[in-house]
Amino acid sequence: MPDLCFLSIAEAARRIAGGDLNPVDLTRAHLKRIATLDSEVRSYITVTPEVALRQARGVATEGVSGRLRGIPISYKDLIATAGIRTTGGSRVYADWIPAKDAHAVARMRRSGAVTLGKATLNEFAFSGTSEQDFIKPARNPWNTAQSPGLSSSGSAAGVAAGLAMASIATDSGGSIRIPASYCGVTGLKPTYGLVGRSGVLALSYSCDHVGILARSAEDAAIVLTSLAGYDPEDPGSRRVPTRDYAARIGEPVRGLHVGVCRSYMDAVGLAREVRAAFEAALDVFRSFGTQVREVEVPHLAYAPAADFTILRVEGFNIHLKNLREKRQLYGASAFRQIAAGGFLSTVDYYRALQARTLVISEMNRLFQTVDVLATPTTPRTAMPGPFDKPPGDRKVAGNDVAFLAPFNLSGHPAVSIPCGFTESGMPIGLQLIGRPFGEAALLRAAHAYQKATDLHRRRPGI
Repeated sequence: MPDLCFLSIAEAARRIAGGDLNPVDLTRAHLKRIATLDSEVRSYITVTPEVALRQARGVATEGVSGRLRGIPISYKDLIATAGIRTTGGSRVYADWIPAKDAHAVARMRRSGAVTLGKATLNEFAFSGTSEQDFIKPARNPWNTAQSPGLSSSGSAAGVAAGLAMASIATDSGGSIRIPASYCGVTGLKPTYGLVGRSGVLALSYSCDHVGILARSAEDAAIVLTSLAGYDPEDPGSRRVPTRDYAARIGEPVRGLHVGVCRSYMDAVGLAREVRAAFEAALDVFRSFGTQVREVEVPHLAYAPAADFTILRVEGFNIHLKNLREKRQLYGASAFRQIAAGGFLSTVDYYRALQARTLVISEMNRLFQTVDVLATPTTPRTAMPGPFDKPPGDRKVAGNDVAFLAPFNLSGHPAVSIPCGFTESGMPIGLQLIGRPFGEAALLRAAHAYQKATDLHRRRPGI
């Protein structure tokens, strides 16, 4: 049974299409593993076995076709699922049962994906974590004493532990890519506007992205093929041609130009093992015949603060009514983080927007000379809890989002993939950033790296 839970989506889809694997058996294997292990990982807030089995039986009999037919996945629990409780990780929405699927869920269900349940997150995707929270924090399956990352933590932990084949999640300042790095999985934040956000509990109008956690770039490409598309109810959605992102994923990347901004990396500071793994990853790309060159993005250091200024101001306005009427239902950490936006001024917001314009302009110039920008995903690996401290005591240092938040600000697509492990066995992530709506080329580069290494195939011992 566990082996079924660690099939790639690509392989499972081939076996389902060929009649060698029944979607019901694949779903039952995942539900059994969840029942056995999720008390340790805590990757789910709500598990939906009846829904999952009904959907698995349905795709087997209703003529649904495509590579996601019968593939069991989870959804971060701020993405609305019709008839299934959606909490946002907060008492504010503890009993909310949406009447309508989010745009992303509707697209996945039309493609035949099976809903295993709703994944654990930090309250409203913007808070610290502790055992006193309404939702107990997820644990890292590589070491349950270590953090699995913030926000999309349950999505990444569940995929890493074989409790879902993929998870649909959100990223406003690194919330997909930090957990991907810490848990040793692949995390894709698509271009702003490529994936519809209607039906998602918002944190920031202009920084929120819906994306994917999976075990490989190929699997992420398969999921993105179904997930991407115009959403008429999302003002940020773009009418752009979508494609089969996996169709040409195996093509050679020889001649690819990879940029590395070492001056920014040095200013942020890297843990020794992270730097060593990053340099080794660049050597792998060089072995393909790619060109690795030094680049500069002069004002990239402005981007994290600008992203979080925008995020806080917009988040405060989104939550203002609930903050006034349901203050007592917010956890302490979430309240502090969101309410802080009320102390920022119009001038603060305007300056952050100016920084956004500047960074986007510099990034667009950069991509006239390189195809991909490479950075470590995070400057250090997963940290110890402490999960027993009061909410808010568990914080992420500012530089933990230094390589991530800039691309929520600019909207460029970015993917985190495993590129090594520490001496203590914790995963290390490599981030690749691409041109707007250049997901096909970005995922092709990530796939080339994963074909040359086995790091994404390693499993936690849990």
